[in-house]
Amino acid sequence: TGKVEGLEYFAGYVDKMKARNSTVFVDMATIAGASGGKEGMALGGLSYAPTKDLKLRLSSYHVPDILNSTFTDVEWGPMISERWQLRLGAEYMFQGSTGSDRLTGSNFSTWAGGLRAALWGTRGGTLRIAYTRTGSGANYRSPYGTWAGYTSDVVTDFNRAGERAFHLEGSYDFKALQVPGLVFTAYGTFGGKAIDPATGARVSDKNEYNATLDYRFNGDQWPDWLKTLWPRARVTRVDESFNGATTHTWDYRFIVNYEYVLKY
Repeated sequence: TGKVEGLEYFAGYVDKMKARNSTVFVDMATIAGASGGKEGMALGGLSYAPTKDLKLRLSSYHVPDILNSTFTDVEWGPMISERWQLRLGAEYMFQGSTGSDRLTGSNFSTWAGGLRAALWGTRGGTLRIAYTRTGSGANYRSPYGTWAGYTSDVVTDFNRAGERAFHLEGSYDFKALQVPGLVFTAYGTFGGKAIDPATGARVSDKNEYNATLDYRFNGDQWPDWLKTLWPRARVTRVDESFNGATTHTWDYRFIVNYEYVLKY
């Protein structure tokens, strides 16, 4: 890693990885779903900020005979008044099989792109909207982590072949009401026009709704050892519709984060 006159860069090689629910490290080909071989991953990226309001990024990874994926985005975030900041973003990514196509046995490629806008208020309110679309060649794969699309949500990624998704989100920080650390967020994401890439047939439409309540103990009334405690409660509902029938799935989560720095 390093930085040269505002241009930050990184490069690396990952031999194996351990999934969150696993106790052993596994080679990158097996993680992606391919059998045989012991391939690792080469990866790298660039980040450049010509001004304080503008940032550009480019990154890519390559697993021989398995998968190559490249991501690029740009963000611009000027203050439009003393109370409001506008943040605009655009992203584009593409991926495909490599070498002997061991992942699926045949060549494939796809892409995804998105636009996002956020309006930040100094008094605690935030509004975000986003739109993404995935190419019809294949579902966009993310075997090594979460999908980087703007519409990647708690349960659904909205990255199936041909899928379009629209995201609307609002949040409020209660610090302005003398309750520092308390933040409420709600959003809905609406996805449709996804297809089976092998046949071109339409598949289900999906909508996801989420409400999240966060509390950070960062107020002056709390001792320092408690200020890194961060509990989060969230409820999510996914509606999936196909041929006139709709199913509902509920997801409930309570998460507690705590950071303690060991000094020696």
